[in-house]
Amino acid sequence: MLNTDCNATSTDTNLCLNGQCATCTAATTTPIAADTCTTVATTAFASGDVNQVGTCTSGKCVYVSACTTNMDCLSSNLCMNTAADGATATLNCSVCMNASATQEAVSCDNGTFTTGDLSQQGTCTTGMCSYLQACTDNAACLTTNLCSTVTNVCTDCTDDASCMTGTANADDFEGTCSGTTCTFEETGLSGGAIAGIVIGSVVFVLLVVVGIYFCTKQGGESDSSKAVAYETLHENH
Repeated sequence: MLNTDCNATSTDTNLCLNGQCATCTAATTTPIAADTCTTVATTAFASGDVNQVGTCTSGKCVYVSACTTNMDCLSSNLCMNTAADGATATLNCSVCMNASATQEAVSCDNGTFTTGDLSQQGTCTTGMCSYLQACTDNAACLTTNLCSTVTNVCTDCTDDASCMTGTANADDFEGTCSGTTCTFEETGLSGGAIAGIVIGSVVFVLLVVVGIYFCTKQGGESDSSKAVAYETLHENH
């Protein structure tokens, strides 16, 4: 059922809520309540309808296409500049479209985002835009802590194993999925730390061997000191 189905003489409210025609109520500040014309489902609009920004006036919803951000456009989630090149920018709700042989693409990436909104990589599905945040590291994904190395966008985890599809090194960390957010715990010494210990040990042994050599050199080498140096070097290689 569409909003326009509620324009009969008996109702004339232009508002369909939960499959029923309803009379709208305007936004209030005390208590805080949203304009019910802005809470309708995306399915309440006809396909291709760009008039998606609603205001309640005398119990009836009035919808226009003028918008300020994507979130204003209840059905398409796409608010973009529709003015001709060189003309003053005019923001209106639009319906996204993927390119075809007869139709140029209307890209979700041309949308207008709220300040601070990091989710700006858009995908068009049946005329509606959905957005994800592009990323290169888990830490950039503030709500999920998971940056997919396949798609390079922030994504929700579904289980513990999915947490390891991000940028965390499986040799160093163990991931846990809580709801849709990953947390990570170090599994022990990192690969770099282990390599450092090994290299340090080898250097220490070499210094010991060199020290023994110079001590015996200065004091006059004996067969026993040579044997000690050789045995020390042999045991550590």
